Amino acid sequence: MGFYLRAPDPVTLSKAAAVRLSDDIAAFREDGGIPAHVHTLIVVWPQQRVLEIQVEGLSPRTDPDRSTIRGTTYALFELASHYDIVALDTDTAPLFTQRILLLDTNANRSTLWSARASATRNPTQAGQKPAER
Repeated sequence: MGFYLRAPDPVTLSKAAAVRLSDDIAAFREDGGIPAHVHTLIVVWPQQRVLEIQVEGLSPRTDPDRSTIRGTTYALFELASHYDIVALDTDTAPLFTQRILLLDTNANRSTLWSARASATRNPTQAGQKPAER
């Protein structure tokens, strides 16, 4: 008589990663790694295996030399990478793909989001309005 360990499904793991990542981002912000005016939102797209980090408050207008944009984006990528599970074989997909979406504080979120979602689903139709569901 043996026993079997059942691996958690990727959706559960991705959501758990998002919760832990949120805690890490908060701690990083407290340490001064992310400016106070920058807001983040983490979204898990389980069917696409995407963990998306929406970042509001960074723009060329507020950061002309883009050093804060680069630093924040790099830090968020590194933090999220700690929770991604990538198998060493070529048959298993990673737990999630990261997508970091930067939004200006004055930008129309739905316009930027639609363009990004469209480009992600079908790169050949980037910029076209997504199909209605």
